[in-house]
Amino acid sequence: MFRDHQEHNPEGQFSLPPALDETIRVVMCTSGSPEDMAGRVQRAIGEYSSANDELHVSHAIGLDHRTGDMLYSALIVLRPDGAD
Repeated sequence: MFRDHQEHNPEGQFSLPPALDETIRVVMCTSGSPEDMAGRVQRAIGEYSSANDELHVSHAIGLDHRTGDMLYSALIVLRPDGAD
């Protein structure tokens, strides 16, 4: 984020923003149909999430320029809420 900024100190210690840590899990799903995408997202959530996770799902639909078909994608972010 600050790599091209003149005041950035490349020798300085890098630290993550306070809201992020290494316990966040991310899963990416892609599919050629909305029905299959729904199943993939449900399976990924079931496989990778725990009861205390905050769940964030973003999705996109776009044209696959290689095939001309629609491509469905979802980004699943699982973050522990700290309530064990």
